[in-house]
Amino acid sequence: MKVRVPYGPLAQGLAPLGGADGDISDGLVFAPAPVNSWDEAESELVDVFELSKQAILAHAPVVYLVETAAVLGRASVLNSSVATGLVGAARIFAFEGKRTDDYATVISYDAGQPASTIVEAVQFVMSTRSALGQVVSLGTEHVGAMLP
Repeated sequence: MKVRVPYGPLAQGLAPLGGADGDISDGLVFAPAPVNSWDEAESELVDVFELSKQAILAHAPVVYLVETAAVLGRASVLNSSVATGLVGAARIFAFEGKRTDDYATVISYDAGQPASTIVEAVQFVMSTRSALGQVVSLGTEHVGAMLP
């Protein structure tokens, strides 16, 4: 499986599932790197588009990982823009992929969420193909908030 996640505990936790050189036909797990400029945001969105296109053409499952604060608009404008862009992409891929049984979803996680919990959630949604085109929220940061 191709796993494109920035460095850190999450990348280490997801390593058993695959890596940057993983086979995209087994699936894609993508978490955007934090962005501080429009150029960085554009680069992340181009990367995710290219990788997602490869996965969808291979009929492989796609899971995007985003921080809950970003998907709720509580992070910087740029990080929130990238996160909500991924939510929109997952929904479109899910809708368009219904004919061919393609799968895409988003997992949002709170800052400080254990990597093991995120890995478990990735394994669950990929094996069950649950929450098609939806945001699966881990933690409690989303409680009382409206999800996009």
